[in-house]
Amino acid sequence: MKSRFTIFTILLLSGVFAFPQVQSAKQYSLFEHFTNSSCAPCAEQNPIFQQNILAHNVGNIHHISYHTWWPGNDDPFYQFNVSENTARTNYYGVNAVPTMILRGNHWTGGPAAVTQTLINNDQKYSSPIRVQVSETSSGANHNVSVDVQTLGTAPSGSYVLMVALVEKDKTYSTPPGTNGEKYFPNIFRSYLTGASGNPITFAAQGSSITSNFTYQMDTAWDSTKIYVVAFVQNTSTKEVINSGSTLDPNWEHFNTSSGIFKQSAANAVNTFTSNIEMLTGSENIVVSFTADQPSGWTSTCTVNGFGITDSLVFNPSPGSSNPVIVNVTPSATAGIGTYTVSVYSLNNPQYSPQSVTFYVMSGVSDLIVTNLEAFGDGSGSGTFNWTSEYEAGLTYAGSSTFASVSHLVFLEAENGNMLQGVKNIYYNVGWSFPALTDEKVAAFKSFMDAGGNLLICGQDIGWETWDPNGYGTADTRDFYTNYLQAHYFNDGTSANSVLAAQSGDSIFGSMTASSIDPVYANSQNDYMYPDVIGADAGGSAVPIFHYNNNPSKIAGIRADNGTYKVVYLGIGIEMMSDVAFRNEFMKRTYDWFNGITTGIDFDKDMQAMVVNVFPNPAHETMHLNFGPMDSNSWLEIHDMTGRLIWSGTCKSNTQSFDISVANWKSGLYELTLKGNKTAPVSKLISIQ
Repeated sequence: MKSRFTIFTILLLSGVFAFPQVQSAKQYSLFEHFTNSSCAPCAEQNPIFQQNILAHNVGNIHHISYHTWWPGNDDPFYQFNVSENTARTNYYGVNAVPTMILRGNHWTGGPAAVTQTLINNDQKYSSPIRVQVSETSSGANHNVSVDVQTLGTAPSGSYVLMVALVEKDKTYSTPPGTNGEKYFPNIFRSYLTGASGNPITFAAQGSSITSNFTYQMDTAWDSTKIYVVAFVQNTSTKEVINSGSTLDPNWEHFNTSSGIFKQSAANAVNTFTSNIEMLTGSENIVVSFTADQPSGWTSTCTVNGFGITDSLVFNPSPGSSNPVIVNVTPSATAGIGTYTVSVYSLNNPQYSPQSVTFYVMSGVSDLIVTNLEAFGDGSGSGTFNWTSEYEAGLTYAGSSTFASVSHLVFLEAENGNMLQGVKNIYYNVGWSFPALTDEKVAAFKSFMDAGGNLLICGQDIGWETWDPNGYGTADTRDFYTNYLQAHYFNDGTSANSVLAAQSGDSIFGSMTASSIDPVYANSQNDYMYPDVIGADAGGSAVPIFHYNNNPSKIAGIRADNGTYKVVYLGIGIEMMSDVAFRNEFMKRTYDWFNGITTGIDFDKDMQAMVVNVFPNPAHETMHLNFGPMDSNSWLEIHDMTGRLIWSGTCKSNTQSFDISVANWKSGLYELTLKGNKTAPVSKLISIQ
């Protein structure tokens, strides 16, 4: 059981302690947003980004909205600066709106897909440069100064400085386009550097380079809302290595640890550090510490050597660096602890807290990884989180050493070689895009090559990998074929409404069937795309589930190549309407992964069975083949409650028998043959 607490104590400190200057700066997240006032999806997604992200990250991120020439060419913001809006759109090759690009090449998706976790992950490490922007007025002229400080090792490569004029927001009484939007934040107006930017050479470490610009207000702008955003971008990779604006706070809080995720053991101490940098001026700064950790774990937090029992308020000296130290000690209880240090100003409460989060894992053998990408239908509904279904299944399986993380935290852990002890990963895709990226499959390959097992479930994984309109790359397709050992046939429809076990499979074959729920919409016909897949001919995979009464329409496979095991379903487990079926599926996966069941005994029974049954599952008539019988035998069929459904005599020399199942309920039945050739119990499935 996890405990959750927030530390809050009031203690005033003056900045009287001397600490070495930290050679790094806060990494600001720059979102470049491509939109249009006549784009219907923009009207759906933009408000979600505004409410969930912009409103809660004032002074913590930078955001610029560029307007495109489609679907409505009369967009007033596009028309104001056609050349530079067009140039920036073409620079990134944007061909659909809305599109959000994070720091040039760090992430691309819809506005509604931006989460706080994505921002926290982007800001998990500091930047070697700091970009500070100031502005003064002299008559009609506005003078802008951009200072690029080299704090750490200057990055190699070719860079440009981009300086943009941005209007904070504009509201119309009637929509300027056809999508109904009236409110537009952080509108791009003009580049002071031009659309190509100014080449920049970084100063020596500890020094800075300053660029100066002058502009005049345009009558189309609200002069009280114009501000400046500057950023430094790599000309080859398009990575933005940091940004700054005239609206930034005069303090920063950022991570200074080499990693934010640590693998630990009981009673081992784990240390993380961050830094609060007071750039200019003087403010009362509040530091709070929260811990979400398993039972028995302990953690402490100090600022400038003073322990925080709840929260701490202090007044750092201008130019001071104020170290924060977090220590975490796990108990014997397995799990993942999450620790967040948040900093905000009492003098300027309009700024959102700047937070750094650390993770410690101990004793975890089974890890649930939830994909945090966008919900499938693009409606702006965000990401459905089905973690609890996986947790319930592992609890039913008897596991007490499981934990769950987002895919972003998983990537941090795998890339840092911090997954020792984790045997099995359960990848909760649901209906989200993209489920597979080059970065994700590289992490999964590394985990599986080291002997880790993978369960992956989602209704469009095959489609996104192989359809020309999907997200597939050479790496993701290689992973699909050679690691999942799967073949994609087609994007399923709502006609694939029942998930049934392949009766011959030694692990899942004795399971019954479950209807498939349209959990992403209210209608059975909406957003139902259960992938039809198959086992790749060159691997060890075998079918384990199919759709409806068609054993050739495969819904799931499993494979064991001797190094790792994989189970892949063309639906998410949340779509299994039968909770008992879902939990049993999770248990059998867990048992197979951990070698608790191998299916050998089942296979022997199948080989020894006298009765052959086909088709199985059956819809109308089931054909039983006995082989020659020396004497009369008795045949019984029971449902899973033990109730006798059918019985009859099989006379000597009988070789086959037909039974009508048209009036049977869908489900699993047991067939027993008694006589001089008594056969092991056979599982029958009826689907209506």
